[in-house]
Amino acid sequence: MTSTDTGPNSSTLRIDKRLFEAGNQCAKRLYLEAHRENGDARNLRKELPEVAQTIVECARQGFPTGTKIGESGLEEASRATADKLAAGPAILFDAAFQSDHCVVETDIVISDGEAIDLFEIKAGTTIKQRHLFDVALQISTIESAGHTVRHATILHLDPKYEHGEGTNYPVHKLFRNVDVTDRARRLIERVDQRVEKLIGEIDNEESLDLPTGTWCRHPLPCAFFEECRADSPDNPLIDLPGLTHAQECRLHEDAIEDLDQLADDDERLTDTQRRAMRCLKSGEREVDDFVRRELTSVDFPLQFIHVQWHMEVLPIFLRQRPWQKLPFQWSARIVQEDGSVSQESFVATDATDPRQACVESLAALTERAGTVVTYQPEFDARLRALLDSNADLKPHVRTLLHVPLLDLAELVSGGVYAPEFRGRFDLPTVYEAWIGQRFAKGLEVGSRDEASDAYRRILNSRTRAATRKKLGAALTAYGDQAVEAITALYESLRGE
Repeated sequence: MTSTDTGPNSSTLRIDKRLFEAGNQCAKRLYLEAHRENGDARNLRKELPEVAQTIVECARQGFPTGTKIGESGLEEASRATADKLAAGPAILFDAAFQSDHCVVETDIVISDGEAIDLFEIKAGTTIKQRHLFDVALQISTIESAGHTVRHATILHLDPKYEHGEGTNYPVHKLFRNVDVTDRARRLIERVDQRVEKLIGEIDNEESLDLPTGTWCRHPLPCAFFEECRADSPDNPLIDLPGLTHAQECRLHEDAIEDLDQLADDDERLTDTQRRAMRCLKSGEREVDDFVRRELTSVDFPLQFIHVQWHMEVLPIFLRQRPWQKLPFQWSARIVQEDGSVSQESFVATDATDPRQACVESLAALTERAGTVVTYQPEFDARLRALLDSNADLKPHVRTLLHVPLLDLAELVSGGVYAPEFRGRFDLPTVYEAWIGQRFAKGLEVGSRDEASDAYRRILNSRTRAATRKKLGAALTAYGDQAVEAITALYESLRGE
């Protein structure tokens, strides 16, 4: 092992929740996270996104007598926690505990003077294995610090919660309360072993030589991916479309580290992967015959449609559920059989619920369609999720669900490839690679994330009317660009 002192106080670093998660994903991520931040493990933890902090505060409303440990430094927070617990029964927020190798900050702990009940708050709507490992790390550290954990509970958002009026979130309805004590305790031995391994890896500079892989995107995308990608081979395995971790492991067992070492007829590959490999080896594009057949089996008028969706983790409108996506803008290009073209669009530019106006106007448009062409594989699924939102929406959603739909994204991923795709099939990548033009070049809103940020500003009650109008125009321009890209891909693939 090669050690380094380039990180601040690297020898005194303890494994916290963030470093534990990083190390479980990749040893390189562990090294980078540990050596690019302040050495104080309390400060090592990144600031929670605003929405996550809001969810934590919502859950804590169920414990109105709780006391927040306000100290900013690890040592001070740990001492304050110990003093509060030694003084008798307490309900604490952000309580800190440390052992020889670990430090954890907890969302909520309740002590009766003898044992602790631990509450971990999650923004998701289900409990995942990594959440249980997180709780196991907390139990292990708390008990190593001399306390006893009696119960461990995860509070997560209830996927069936339907929001009422206003900004009030009733805690007993918004959250599900799940006892995970036994499941977490069964993982403690594995957690302790993992911590010991991470302590040995945290200063290992050789981790910087690790390649990219499927782990870079699972369970969540790594913030260092693009940086690591720049140091990867020209054609890393991760560029193989649909690459699974098991498949990747089998290739590594055969000493295959990049796509240049892989035969395009390898029996371990799927049809899509073989197509990708043929294109990579030949440098040529490929379009299966069934794609052209599908593209020519359409009825006019053609409506090329792109819908923009916005997601809030916490619902904000009546009968909206956690994580539910809202349609707020659509753009359409209508092509008649004689070649004439027209353009229509909709955008919500105020802070009211956009669903009714957006869905109703889109349904009215598509009633006149021969075939609707989209590049959104989740189009139907997102519409179906709206069926229970509002009784007035149902007839319009059903209209949309019954239109003749041609999903260009499905056709491309199933029968089209170019070497420049690099394993991806999202609209901007495919458009830029196939058509040879920049997607959303020069636009004020140039990506889905920027579109959501712009719409979030529209929803903000403090945003001025003139600003909302400007944002609406920028969102429409982005939607129009998406429709232009879909149209160009359709015409190119049909004509080749």
